[in-house]
Amino acid sequence: GYGCSNSTCTDFLRENHVLTAILVGVLQFTGLAAYAMGAQIGPVSVAAASFSVYPVIPVVGGLILFKERLAPRQTVGIASALGGLAILGLAT
Repeated sequence: GYGCSNSTCTDFLRENHVLTAILVGVLQFTGLAAYAMGAQIGPVSVAAASFSVYPVIPVVGGLILFKERLAPRQTVGIASALGGLAILGLAT
């Protein structure tokens, strides 16, 4: 179901997932606020394109925090996304 039994609720609270959820919420709010500010002070095309490549941030976090390795295809994807943003930023 959609609820949780007593054991799953206490496990959730005991493992500090609540603090993680709060941190994720704060970071999500900060990202949305940055997007709104960017859309107000600059071209919306740059703000929207920047916001759409937000999955790069967790990938970089995985590289730094967990020493993950990227597949060549992932490296090309990240480089293309960041290069496109740079070109878009220079063109406006």
